[in-house]
Amino acid sequence: MESLMLKSIILFFQFFTVIPINYQINDVNETMRGGVQYLGLFGLLYGSILAIIYSILRIFITIEGAWLLTLFVDVLLTNGFHHDGFADMADGMFSSRPRERILEIMKDSRMGSNGTIALIFYFMILWQFGSADLANRVTLLHEALIVMSYGLVVRGGLSLCYYKVTYVSQSKSGLGSYFEGMQNWQIFLVQVTVSLFLFLAIDWQALVAYLLAAFSTLIYRQLIYRKIGGMNGDTMGAGAIFCQILYAIFQGVLA
Repeated sequence: MESLMLKSIILFFQFFTVIPINYQINDVNETMRGGVQYLGLFGLLYGSILAIIYSILRIFITIEGAWLLTLFVDVLLTNGFHHDGFADMADGMFSSRPRERILEIMKDSRMGSNGTIALIFYFMILWQFGSADLANRVTLLHEALIVMSYGLVVRGGLSLCYYKVTYVSQSKSGLGSYFEGMQNWQIFLVQVTVSLFLFLAIDWQALVAYLLAAFSTLIYRQLIYRKIGGMNGDTMGAGAIFCQILYAIFQGVLA
């Protein structure tokens, strides 16, 4: 009998990344809903891939160069999945338009000026604060754990967007509809996974930075609800990126 955990991890890799895993999952909707508590474990595995890439690069080039290339590889491996949502969210939410028009803008595959500016600031913040954080670490192992944490907190922030989510979109069958009806204990387990790793593998500052970022992500979520009455795939992905950005900033403040 197939393990739900194994099926969920495979599905997350197939859904959120371009890493080829030739394994067919027939009950995609049920597996996605039933296994969301394993998002933290998926984040650890994906973060480990980024950490290995960073560690190899770090042997040959500087911290700043290795981190920049790792961010680039992250985009390649995920096909910019959450980054695209972050840009679409910025285009829609900062357009100062009515609800229906905001949803239309976010659905548009073309990226506007607000989305472009948002992504520029995302990479600037991640590179600057991430490089500074990595430079403060004593060993390459410590640096690798920091890189892992950046791959993990994205999934922690994403799971917070699933909390009692009301899905809103022009297309009721959009990908974000998979995550309606998640149980509270599933979201809680993801948060426990992220928090334990940050505290045990890095330090208490990393944990506090994440908790502050997670709280801010919940505020972001409420603002989205006030604007469009719920969440769609773009605003969920943007919430994940938003959490990662704030984690980087709070890490810098607490260092």
